[in-house]
Amino acid sequence: MVSENRMAFFNIVSTVLVAGINFFTIPIFTRTLSPEGFGIVNIYNAWVQICTIIVGLKADGSIGSAKANLPEDEQDSYHLSILALGLLSFTVVMGLLLAFMPQVSNLLDMEPLLVVAMALQSLGAFVVSLFSMRFIFRRQAQLNLFVSVGVCAATTVVSLLLIFFVFTGEDGYRGRVLGLSLPYLLVGIMLFVWLCMSTDARAKISYWKFCLALTLPLIFHGLSQIALAQIGRITVQRVEGYSAAGVYSIAVTIVNVLNSIYTALNNAFVPFMYDDLAGKTGEAVKRKRFHNYMLLFTLGCCAFMLMVPEVLKVLSTEEYGGAVALLPPLVAGQYCVFLYSFPVNYEFYAMRTRSVAIGTALAALLDLVLSVALVPTLGMMGAAMATMCSYLALFIFHFLIARYALGDRNYPARAFAVGLAAVLVACAASYPLDGLPVIRWAVGLVLLAVAFGRVVENRAIF
Repeated sequence: MVSENRMAFFNIVSTVLVAGINFFTIPIFTRTLSPEGFGIVNIYNAWVQICTIIVGLKADGSIGSAKANLPEDEQDSYHLSILALGLLSFTVVMGLLLAFMPQVSNLLDMEPLLVVAMALQSLGAFVVSLFSMRFIFRRQAQLNLFVSVGVCAATTVVSLLLIFFVFTGEDGYRGRVLGLSLPYLLVGIMLFVWLCMSTDARAKISYWKFCLALTLPLIFHGLSQIALAQIGRITVQRVEGYSAAGVYSIAVTIVNVLNSIYTALNNAFVPFMYDDLAGKTGEAVKRKRFHNYMLLFTLGCCAFMLMVPEVLKVLSTEEYGGAVALLPPLVAGQYCVFLYSFPVNYEFYAMRTRSVAIGTALAALLDLVLSVALVPTLGMMGAAMATMCSYLALFIFHFLIARYALGDRNYPARAFAVGLAAVLVACAASYPLDGLPVIRWAVGLVLLAVAFGRVVENRAIF
């Protein structure tokens, strides 16, 4: 149990440190880039995420299944094989981008330099993500920490050097884009070479069938997931321009800190959850872990909502002031992502990934429809409301699938309802309490103290 707790600790620290670096560099980039430049960079990042899935074919999502179903002496060969698959996919994608560059540049509203940077960063991000999953399932959490934090720090340093010394003034966004792309590409190449030199394993095309059978549904799920996260930002950019997209993006960036904490906790919780579902622990242990996790994240989410407006104001300039009103619906949407993880993790456990892809695609479609309908009249708030409603619908969809199609009765529905109600109250209360930061921060600190006290009392996160 000690080793499992250490692994969970390192995985959580890895994600939190990366989120921390991104968080504390916000004031640097909001001041070195104009709102328009900040918007261009964030729209670029949205397309990078989509391109990464196309290049990598979500092959990293098959590593856990390969670990469970293939012999240990085949793991290195499998990893090399799916890396080769990703390289082949990248070659095709890059060839198409270069062949149709004018059309792609016009379609994405990005200059050719950014399109090429997008493809190169996608290749590096795929390799880094694959190795991150490799380290997690090999219980080498320290290596995952080193690579994740190293890449994040490198992108920050290289971006700032390029912004200050090469791409100055209005061209600063180019420095940020290349500062993201080049370190990812370099680290990806280094990791690939390291694996090739550290093992005698050889890539086998036969593993591609195993991989694609698992990941084809995940490709659609991943694309829909990114679309769901980025449709609001892109719609705002299309309707109101890059400056408005920059303001909207700062709110999304702040709330993504909460997403990073959720991701870290979820990655740490899933191995325990699967042990519980497999009957390796008793019913009491399963319920205790669930309630500890629910209480910890719910209290943390409420505290975050009450305290974050002042954080946004400190980290940005007056030009981004309109982002404060967007925080409550975005935070509520993020809590729905946390809730949806329980039924989705059960669907992955039951090897029913098709329903995962369908649910995310439907939620993305709903987000698109709502954004198109609301943004022209409500502006950025319309995009935030559309995102919140779509994530709520996604949770309800998966809850119904897991409970009534797969028979998942492991966690009580009442706990989900109570947690959601508490977060919605905190989000709603933030508007009338906007001018009373002392009260909001006092309540937030009390909630954090209660959450921390539970962790100390249990001597465990879950």
